[in-house]
Amino acid sequence: MNLLSWDSKKQEVKANKDAPANRKKINDLLVGKKKEISNLIEECQMENIYVEKERLLKFFEEDKPDDSLDTIENVFKGFKAEHKTNDGFSIKYRTIQKYSTLTNHMINFQKDNKFIPNRITNDWVIRFRKYLMDEELNDNTVAKYIVGLKTLKKFLQTIGIRIPADMDQIKAVEKEQIVNILEKKELEILEKFEFENVLYDQVRDVFLFQCYTGQRYSDIEKISRRCITGKSTQIDPLIPA
Repeated sequence: MNLLSWDSKKQEVKANKDAPANRKKINDLLVGKKKEISNLIEECQMENIYVEKERLLKFFEEDKPDDSLDTIENVFKGFKAEHKTNDGFSIKYRTIQKYSTLTNHMINFQKDNKFIPNRITNDWVIRFRKYLMDEELNDNTVAKYIVGLKTLKKFLQTIGIRIPADMDQIKAVEKEQIVNILEKKELEILEKFEFENVLYDQVRDVFLFQCYTGQRYSDIEKISRRCITGKSTQIDPLIPA
């Protein structure tokens, strides 16, 4: 693309005589990417997660799905590339993660990566749900994966692939979870408690760090020294036990 066609102020391709023929497609792509990145940053800020540069660069990596849809991985690559939100933008980073995990669960359940549409029957879905429950996933997580399968089936129908499973007959009901809250005085007791085993002290310290920062353990695991700055914010120590 000619640099004379680039509007640095608006960060889009200009509509001039030197503009490429696919100008609108490029601008639409940029708008979509900008929306995706804004959503990611907003989600990470709400959950106190450090946004690494490498994660942002992934939004601009080419992710061309293989034309062959004979594997579960390729089917989900095509699905994630084409799937849009209700407002027409690409799906959020968290949703992409969910479908990536669903891909792995399906492969582990089948014990192979083959995508055979006729294989996915009502019985297959029932056994898959039981597999997820045996993996000790909670009811709401299992329900979300079943909903993900329903969305996948709709996508497959749009490209002419039908699976036998009648997903409308498969229930995916989320339950209201019981949330236990630790009071500040309970945290203070735990903070001062002396364990005989130093390993218990370390586990306690990690748990308290979660409580005072409001982060999940999966987020704590990803923290490195470069995530730590001199700035701090006060968070109420109310966290589900």
